[in-house]
Amino acid sequence: MVGDRLLVITGNRNWKKGENGTLVYQLPFLEYEGSFFIPFSNGQNTKWYDHFYINVNRIKKDEDYSWRYEIYRLVERSS
Repeated sequence: MVGDRLLVITGNRNWKKGENGTLVYQLPFLEYEGSFFIPFSNGQNTKWYDHFYINVNRIKKDEDYSWRYEIYRLVERSS
């Protein structure tokens, strides 16, 4: 949920761009508002907040590990 909208991440994937199709419904009546694509989420390592989400990835380089944080903000566009 983002604000008063329900986002449903679908299995419609664009593998080349690394994106998932996402449907948007207005609450509380589940009125369909449209769809868009968001970057792949990282399962258990994705944290959702009010209008953004963070993907956390562990990266191995040689014998060391580091963390990469990707922060995405969801912005409502008027049509």
